[in-house]
Amino acid sequence: MLDSKSKILISAENLFAKKGYDAVSVLEIANDAGISKSLIFHHFKNKQNILISLVESKLKIIEAKINEIIDSKETTAKNKLYEFVNIYIELLIEHSALFKILFREIVNANENISKAIVAHNASVANVIKQIIQTGLESGEIKKSVDPDYFAILLLLSMNSLVAVETLQGSDSNRHFHLDVNKLREELIKTIVKGVVCDD
Repeated sequence: MLDSKSKILISAENLFAKKGYDAVSVLEIANDAGISKSLIFHHFKNKQNILISLVESKLKIIEAKINEIIDSKETTAKNKLYEFVNIYIELLIEHSALFKILFREIVNANENISKAIVAHNASVANVIKQIIQTGLESGEIKKSVDPDYFAILLLLSMNSLVAVETLQGSDSNRHFHLDVNKLREELIKTIVKGVVCDD
């Protein structure tokens, strides 16, 4: 059984993703969560605090999962890179409601959310750089690859892939009919395999 704070965050995430942050009231979150409005204010100072808590908690989950890849001692840098791309895209899709909120809030120039996103992207880019650096040292990654620029390129590609999918909305509004798994395969084939040394 979920505690009241978890219910609030789940309801807030669903409503913010569906309607947008500005269009959702604290009372609406309370009603959706099946709790009183006063209980929300027991856990959170205001609606902005709910949003920040939601974003920070979800990004921590994502970052913990990708850091497991770096901490793994049982695989090569090349395999870590493939695993990273697969897991990160799966996480972006799994948490698509969160990313829909994040994209909207960037457009609305929400400073706190922008800071959280920049910190998250820096953390993810650092994971990619570590994998590439390890691969350069072991000879698995081509010597011409710059870890900093590759990390940015790969991160932007993955985030853009999910942004297009997340922001399109319903089938009637779709400009791109994309298969995320096919896009993931193309990303690995064109970007990732392009930096890996042939066996």
